[in-house]
Amino acid sequence: MTRVSRKVLTGLAGAAAVTVSAALIWALYQGNRKTGGGLELYNTENKTTPEGLVRPGGLVILDDYSYPSVATAVRYFEANTGWQTEPMSAPTRLRAFRLPKERTEPSFESFKPFGLDTAP
Repeated sequence: MTRVSRKVLTGLAGAAAVTVSAALIWALYQGNRKTGGGLELYNTENKTTPEGLVRPGGLVILDDYSYPSVATAVRYFEANTGWQTEPMSAPTRLRAFRLPKERTEPSFESFKPFGLDTAP
């Protein structure tokens, strides 16, 4: 069995750290170049938001609405993008929401609180 010296292991660890750091810095600046904004690894300007999957005026049906995390996410879309609750014919864990006729992308200045403790 071949033993690897500590110097070789240290060198390999250092090279790996430099590679990971370089990849992270490159990823941060790629996003900056595309959007002209700050350093971000992920933003919705370059990705499809949930509304991008459904046509304006379309219907979104969500499961497990009774979970606080799902209900809080839905409250954001109700408060900030205009989703409207659609009636369901029978009690169920599903909820249906109608998207507005026109797509909206709210600005940070027009943000509305959306927690479970706020009124719709």
